[in-house]
Amino acid sequence: MGLKSSQAVEQAVRATPLETPPSPLLVTGAAHCSDHPRTLLIKHTATATAAACGDGSSAITASEFVDGKIGELVFRVSHSDRQFTCADAAGDAVCVLSLYPTGAPASTGNVIFFTAMLPPSDKHEDGHLGTLWHKMKTNEAVTIGQLRDRVSGEQYFLGYTGVWKQKHTAVIWLANMKAEDTRFPIARVVPASLADEPSSYCLEVAPGIDASALMMAITVLDCGAWFTD
Repeated sequence: MGLKSSQAVEQAVRATPLETPPSPLLVTGAAHCSDHPRTLLIKHTATATAAACGDGSSAITASEFVDGKIGELVFRVSHSDRQFTCADAAGDAVCVLSLYPTGAPASTGNVIFFTAMLPPSDKHEDGHLGTLWHKMKTNEAVTIGQLRDRVSGEQYFLGYTGVWKQKHTAVIWLANMKAEDTRFPIARVVPASLADEPSSYCLEVAPGIDASALMMAITVLDCGAWFTD
C-alpha cells in the first residue's frame, strides 16, 4: 500500500466516530468497562521466535495513554503452552485464549482459531466466553470472533475494517448476532507515532466497552500467526 493510500486509510479510521452500543459489552465483567473514552498504548515485548519457547513471559502490555504520556499498566498478556493469558495490573488472570487443537474441524486454511475462557480460578459459571480467530483482510469488513456478554447472555460478532498487519490502522466493530448488519464502531487502532516505541500503537476504546475483550482480539490478530504449522 502506497503512502497516499496509507494516509487516506488512517484519516478515515480517525474520522470514524466511536459509538456506545445500546447496552454495555461485558464479556469478562464490569471491572474493565469504563464509563468514559480511554486510550491504551499497546506494546509488544515478544516475537514469534520467543513464542516457540512458551515460557510464560510477557507478549503484550497495555498501559493508559493520555496526552502522549504513558500511564499505569492496565493489562499484561503472557504466552505459555500454546495459549495466552491476559492479566490485570495486579497480575490476576482475567481471561485465557487457548489454541484449537491441530486438525480441529474449525481450523482451516490460514485461519487460526482460539477459545476464549474465564481463568480456571473463576468458578462462578460456565467459563466459555466465545471463539476468536486470526484472519487478515485489507480495507474490508472481516469478522474475527463471536463473544458472549457475561451479564446479559447476548451473543455478538466482533470484527474490524482497515489495515491490521504491520499498519495497525483499523476500526473495531461489534454486531449483535440477532442484527448482524448493524455494526457499532466500538474501538480503533492507530499508530502511536512514538519515536522510542516505533512498533507500539494506540487502542482507543468507546465508553461501555469491556477493554479485556478487545485485548483478546488484538492478541489473536497480532500473535495468532505464531502458531501456524
